[in-house]
Amino acid sequence: MTKTKTPEPEITTVEETVAPTPPVVPGIDLQDIGNALNLITAAIKRGAYERSELRAVLDTTDKLETFLSYHAAAQASQHAQKGEK
Repeated sequence: MTKTKTPEPEITTVEETVAPTPPVVPGIDLQDIGNALNLITAAIKRGAYERSELRAVLDTTDKLETFLSYHAAAQASQHAQKGEK
């Protein structure tokens, strides 16, 4: 009696393909800038800055306030055009 060799089953591997997730881009919004401005204002009130530093700090807070005012007005204008409140 001769034995016939039975072929071994073929093993196939299936690679799972996972779509890459896009990198998380850190963001900053107007609320974050407003919070930073509030922190700076609190630090000024508490005397955290030397007299020689204060001019630069105040110039920066003025720029932040101007930036926030401009963008708040722009957002309000956009919402008004869309009929939102």
